[in-house]
Amino acid sequence: MLERIRLESLHQKVTTAENAVKIIKDGMTIGSSGFTKAGDSKAILPALAERGKPRTLKSL
Repeated sequence: MLERIRLESLHQKVTTAENAVKIIKDGMTIGSSGFTKAGDSKAILPALAERGKPRTLKSL
């Protein structure tokens, strides 16, 4: 995966979906694009849903 990122200073920012969703706090608004299977989230949104299973997340 890192071979696709040309700017080496960005390599340290690459993380797993599970680690990325830890940054998302209760009450934050999440934006996601993609209207077809080719454009929807493959990792972050499923990981966020998995994180929300054991507890109740605040909703509007």
